[in-house]
Amino acid sequence: MAATSRIITGPDQVEIGAVDAVPELRVQLIKGSVEVTRRDEPGLHIDIDEVDGAPLEVATDGGRLTIGYPSIGWEGWLKRLTSFNADDRARIRVAAGPGVAVTAATVGAAVSVSDVVEDLTVTTATGAVRTERTTGSVTVRTASGPIVVREHTGPANVVTATGTTYVGGAVPRLSVTTVSGDVAVSPTTPSSVVSVTGVAADISVTLPLEVGLDLSVHSVSGAVTVDGVNRRGGSGPSSTSVSEPRGAGTSFVKVSTVTGSVAVVHEQADAPDADAGRIDPAG
Repeated sequence: MAATSRIITGPDQVEIGAVDAVPELRVQLIKGSVEVTRRDEPGLHIDIDEVDGAPLEVATDGGRLTIGYPSIGWEGWLKRLTSFNADDRARIRVAAGPGVAVTAATVGAAVSVSDVVEDLTVTTATGAVRTERTTGSVTVRTASGPIVVREHTGPANVVTATGTTYVGGAVPRLSVTTVSGDVAVSPTTPSSVVSVTGVAADISVTLPLEVGLDLSVHSVSGAVTVDGVNRRGGSGPSSTSVSEPRGAGTSFVKVSTVTGSVAVVHEQADAPDADAGRIDPAG
């Protein structure tokens, strides 16, 4: 489609119909929030709820639609992300049709994405990131913003310094790199590969009850437990290996840490209802 540009100075709406549909959405914010959801119709519908400070530009160029600040530019934005201190603020909501990949970059703006079925990339300094029911490849990079990736289907990659991380869903491959932000992961696939690298982060892995475990941990002083049982051998720098096959596949978990603890647990079967089988005297 032909290149277009529209400057937004306040609350507004923009509709990109099926004829002008684009396969890639890029959003660039400083403060505020961006929410991306999926719609069944092709194209995109954009609601700009708030613009405070510099105006936003909604621009199309070939197969890409960009919402952001034209004075910064996309490449310059990524390089200056962690040092940008402007007070410009915007709140936007985007309903994206099928086949639209999403890239978002913010300083402190929160990012929320749900039901998107194409690749997703989020880069932020302090903004909270939350995704639900996404499909495809998810990549999140943050300095200190908390990260929640829930009910995801597909590979995932997270890089953070101090932000807490949760990733759950049918994730066949998961990589998390952190400094001190705690990590909790819950892969639900019968076989998954999980790699976590940290310094002082506590790491917890929850597996389905019937899934086996192949665990490798390299640490200096952190505790290592599997289903509540201490599996660390000795004190000081050490390597811990645990192999416990089960009937529904195996999750391969590799952890490298300095002082963070590592805990792997299997989900417990639901306890029977205490009232099950009881006869109701009133019946």
